[in-house]
Amino acid sequence: MNPHTFPRTAPAPDPAALVTAVRAVIGDPFTVEPISIEGVLTITIAKPTVWTAADLTAVQGAITACVASTPARTQQSEIDNLSVREKAICLTLLDQINTIRNLLPVPLPPITVPQALSAIRTKAGTL
Repeated sequence: MNPHTFPRTAPAPDPAALVTAVRAVIGDPFTVEPISIEGVLTITIAKPTVWTAADLTAVQGAITACVASTPARTQQSEIDNLSVREKAICLTLLDQINTIRNLLPVPLPPITVPQALSAIRTKAGTL
C-alpha cells in the first residue's frame, strides 16, 4: 500500500462520511487513519496504486469538504453498523409489533424494515 498524509483543519471529519467521500474519488481498496497531534489533524490514506496529482487534489478536496463528526453522527453510524445479532433482535421485535398492529380492531399497515431503521437512526441522533 502507498500511504499519503493529508491535512485537515478541525473539527475532525465524520468517519463514515470520510470513507464514502474517499471511495467516490479513488475507489477501493484503501485504508484511512485519522491522527491528531497537538491540535494538528492529519489523515493518512493508503492505496495499492501510485498517487497521481489528480488523486491527491481530489482526495484533499473530499477531506476538506467532508462533514464534521458530531455525537449524533457517531450514534447514527453505530446504528448503521449493528451486528447481525442486534439486527435480528430489532427485526424480531418489529415482527411482533406488526403482528399486534394487524390484530387491532382497525388494522394498521405494517412498519417496514427501512422505516424502522430510519426511525432508530433518527432517535439515535437525538440522544
